[in-house]
Amino acid sequence: MITCWASWRERNKKVFEDSTLRVLEVVVIVKSMSFLWHKHRSRFKSIQLKDWVCFLLYIL
Repeated sequence: MITCWASWRERNKKVFEDSTLRVLEVVVIVKSMSFLWHKHRSRFKSIQLKDWVCFLLYIL
């Protein structure tokens, strides 16, 4: 859901504000928002941001 939201948000910026596509910014938003959601909504409270950010999305 976070990936869809971040992609849609970037698409809207491109369409309505005529901005350039920033793929790296979308990846950063997806990683940070998913970390916050996972940390505060799951039982894994001990996870650290530095460990989460090192996770490579293309491995999925």
